[in-house]
Amino acid sequence: MQGYWQGLLASSGIIALFISIWSYSSFPSGCETLLKKTLFGVLFGAGAAVCMLFAFEVPPGVLIDLRNVLIALSGLFGGPISGLVTGALAAAFRLSFGGPAVNTAMVATTAYTAAGVIAHLLLRGRTPGRHHVLWLAAATAAISTFRSLLLPTLGVTSLEIAAVAASQFAATLLGGLAMIKESSREAISRSNLIYAAIAEALPDCLNVKDSAGRFMAANSATATLLRAPSREALIGRSDFDFFPHDVARRFRNEEREVMAARQPRTLEQLVTYADGTSSWQSALKVPVYDKSDRFQGLITLNRDISERKRLEEELARSQRHFSEALSTMTDGLVMYDKDERLVFCNERYLSLFPVTRDVRKPGARFIDIVRASYQRGEKAPIPGTDEADRVAADADALSCPNIRQFELADGRWLEARVNVSDGNALVTYSDVTALKHSQTLLEQANARLEQLARVDPLTDCLNRRAFDAYFADELSRAARGQAEMALLLVDVDKFKLFNDGFGHLAGDDCLRRIAQALKDSVRRSIDRVARYGGEEFVVILAGTGGEEARRLAEQVAESVRALNIPHPGSEHRRVTISIGMTVVPRGTKADPEAVLREADEALYRAKANGRNRVEVAARQPPALALVRPGM
Repeated sequence: MQGYWQGLLASSGIIALFISIWSYSSFPSGCETLLKKTLFGVLFGAGAAVCMLFAFEVPPGVLIDLRNVLIALSGLFGGPISGLVTGALAAAFRLSFGGPAVNTAMVATTAYTAAGVIAHLLLRGRTPGRHHVLWLAAATAAISTFRSLLLPTLGVTSLEIAAVAASQFAATLLGGLAMIKESSREAISRSNLIYAAIAEALPDCLNVKDSAGRFMAANSATATLLRAPSREALIGRSDFDFFPHDVARRFRNEEREVMAARQPRTLEQLVTYADGTSSWQSALKVPVYDKSDRFQGLITLNRDISERKRLEEELARSQRHFSEALSTMTDGLVMYDKDERLVFCNERYLSLFPVTRDVRKPGARFIDIVRASYQRGEKAPIPGTDEADRVAADADALSCPNIRQFELADGRWLEARVNVSDGNALVTYSDVTALKHSQTLLEQANARLEQLARVDPLTDCLNRRAFDAYFADELSRAARGQAEMALLLVDVDKFKLFNDGFGHLAGDDCLRRIAQALKDSVRRSIDRVARYGGEEFVVILAGTGGEEARRLAEQVAESVRALNIPHPGSEHRRVTISIGMTVVPRGTKADPEAVLREADEALYRAKANGRNRVEVAARQPPALALVRPGM
């Protein structure tokens, strides 16, 4: 049995050798030509002859080899011509040996050839698959068994027949599978070459990236787009090597989104390059996953659409111009001749004036149309004018080019644009109601902004700028002898300690509460409370002086004490204020800085005298400088 296994291994090695020679030749790309089919048959016929040189005995005196494996495979993969050539060469070589079993060998060779060729014809041009090789292997085993049964006189046992059949089956199966694999590899290689040629020929940029955003493959157009010297220079690099960091980061985020969604996506984006130039690109990104749901790569097809974008912008611009022309045509149009009689009008013009539509006909005089519009209540009257004046004023509108706006009684606003040429007047009417409403809203917004510009955002009191203006006005009134005025300069006692102890947020809240207390204490519309700066406030008491001003100052101080805001850093254990007060008598021309200085000096004395009190400027009458006991 040892000789059997050695011979089997030798024949198997020969089969593997000739299949390898086949795989490294041009045969796997297909046997399309007669020459290639013939050479294929010659190659496998030579292999069959070599197999016969290494035949082995089973049993002694009976020579067995695996030449028929190559004969059958030649017919399956090469077709009738290759199979017949291989079979003929194998038969000729066997005849040269002679021997008692030569006739049986010829029958077997013919059977193997027929099995391979028939299998090829049954495929009808399709590429052999594994199950085809399996059926062929079974056929070769059956033929081997039948041949062995023709040799009973030589003493071949059933076990030996089975061993030979199994050898034929295994060798045919393994050889066929090897040829299928090689054919598949060559087909894939050929497809890759075709795909690479197609990608290289594309004018658009085609590339494949890995999960980290590095280029795995790219065509020359991609290298040109990225300003790279060649497509080979792209491999292993990413967008961060060719674009500004923010642009590359945006591209990378988009790629991650596409990979996470597992769906192709087309993006249009303005690409900025490292040299500062830019272009519009349309990018189709396709994530690729294998059957095991493993990510294989991200295919990107880039197309320069800068020219298309330019054309789109031009088209949009043309459409805007066209829309503007249409919009003009939808306005009311009316023409008057030199005698101010209506010559032509469009439907839009008539729809703008439904109340006097019947009057606005060719031949009607402009002044009669205007008069009817007022009389029927279509046009809103102008306050302070009578009908004759209004009609006369409107009648002058056709005398020269002008633009005017007027209101109708139903609330609509119209704009009339008058163009005069050779005495004829062409008037275009537009409904500008929405514009007027927008203007009203804008004016209200501006008024609100003006108000915000005058208000301190933290305390909602007047700010320093607004205080200066109002203070100057009140001093001017006092100088003219119209009224006296009192000024209170207010400072929060030991506010820095409060801020340090409770934090700035609590300090801000404290200031807001104090500001509200000041405003609640000074309720007259002519009085003003302003934030002077930091924790200082100033109160203008218009038309107030003497004891009334002092009483109001004490009331202001009490309102803050009543808040009972805890202040551990104060000797009063709660938040208090000190007030410096001064009064500008009626008919006194006072300098604003001097008045503020007087109030500040009084405030300083209040601080020096223990805080939580009101002090009056020293130049005031003694009766006004009294301090309430217990403060």
